[in-house]
Amino acid sequence: MSIFLHPKTGIWYVQVTSPSGQRIRRSTGTRDKVAAKEFHDTLCADFWRVKRLGEAPKYTFDQAALAYLESLEGRSNYRNAEQHVRHWREHFGGKTLCSLTTDAIDTACPTHKTLHSGAREPLAAATKNRFLATLSKMLNDAKRRGWMQSVPYIRKYRENNQRETFLTPEQASDLLEALGTGWMRDISEFALATGMRAGEILSLEWANVNLERGLVSVLASKAKSGCSRPVPLNPSARSVVERRKGLHKQFVFARAGKQTHEIDRRVFERALKAAGIAPGFRFHDLRHSWASAHAQAGTPMLTLQRLGGWKTLSMLNRYAHLSADDLAQFADNGKLLPHPDNLSASKPHLKIVNA
Repeated sequence: MSIFLHPKTGIWYVQVTSPSGQRIRRSTGTRDKVAAKEFHDTLCADFWRVKRLGEAPKYTFDQAALAYLESLEGRSNYRNAEQHVRHWREHFGGKTLCSLTTDAIDTACPTHKTLHSGAREPLAAATKNRFLATLSKMLNDAKRRGWMQSVPYIRKYRENNQRETFLTPEQASDLLEALGTGWMRDISEFALATGMRAGEILSLEWANVNLERGLVSVLASKAKSGCSRPVPLNPSARSVVERRKGLHKQFVFARAGKQTHEIDRRVFERALKAAGIAPGFRFHDLRHSWASAHAQAGTPMLTLQRLGGWKTLSMLNRYAHLSADDLAQFADNGKLLPHPDNLSASKPHLKIVNA
């Protein structure tokens, strides 16, 4: 029996030979030796059935996770998917795909995150659903490969999508002033001027900037929607790009000479406090602020969809109430009542009688 304890993690590992003759070392995901031995024996029994009885091989969660992440190489959502998969492997690593159940997934779903202070903060329903969405995509990918017959039902959490946090022009100016000069000021101003997402901004390369035409290109591999799009630069966005020239050969918004994948949240939160903006405002809300300003200025929803790179028009419903210019011209088409100036004369036989 090849079973051994990892010296650092205290997790038991097994080492077995597959029906093809390949030596496999795999985590059992447990610190219990009895459970680890049971895992080892089950795995060996599965391999025996494959070799002697010709049964279909049972693929593991780890194999599916590796294959799925390899398929995302170079995509903008790779880092998030990797974080999500790492969580699920803590619970399902070493287990076969056919052993996953709805109840097991419910139990393993993350509920809290640990802050730098060590405190634990409950996760929002939307955050939990992102973890579940990654798992669903991974399992469906495994099903398409023929590694599992069916995907267990994955229950999602009900989200509150009523959050509408937009900056006024005055608040936007106060925020930029509080950020002062430097890297965070540049990416914040660029977000307010273009509506681009943080990941799209931080991955923007000089090869995709055309100042002569006044636009930048968001590649499909960098866009959340998976679709490329041109982004026109207004004077504010152009001035940001101009002052970033010469700071890095490849990336427009490199920091300290190298690419970074995250904003500086501490600097951003300090600036929010200095600008008097309510806590809870996120960097992504700069995109919402940009979209709301467009809607209030009368930009058609279809045009705004193309500018912002939303996959469907329904994603802009939260801004629809801010723009009614395209509706006002039709407001009188459904009239059932006479014009107010003619209302008193329309029914001459009626009169008001005091009680």
